[in-house]
Amino acid sequence: MSFEAVAAALHHSKASPPAKLVLVTIGYFEGDKGAWMSQETIGQMLGMSPRTVRRHIAELKELHEVDVIGDAGQGYGSRRTNKYFVILDCPEGCDRSLSHKAESAEVINLTDSRRSQYRSKLTAIEVKSDRNRGQI
Repeated sequence: MSFEAVAAALHHSKASPPAKLVLVTIGYFEGDKGAWMSQETIGQMLGMSPRTVRRHIAELKELHEVDVIGDAGQGYGSRRTNKYFVILDCPEGCDRSLSHKAESAEVINLTDSRRSQYRSKLTAIEVKSDRNRGQI
């Protein structure tokens, strides 16, 4: 299981939502040697037909978000599955960590007049004596 591939798919994919779901599923089962489940298995897991899965994989290939090696997975003879690799690139601003989130912006202090423009006057939770019990 590759949490990095799942996080990259969720944060950086430009695919349509159903294709992104297929990409997340591939990323979930991807290991060091790729993911090699059949399109029927992906379809059963996601409630899609194998043809719909193939269409979304074609979309992901066009976007260069997944690499497919035909008949390189498990199986026997002509019944071998494809092998899939998630190949997303991190865009500018990605912290390139395991979570693939955007780099955090600098923290600013709001004045009372500026804070009054927001709906809530709640402040961030502060850590007091190394215990954070959720006081506001």
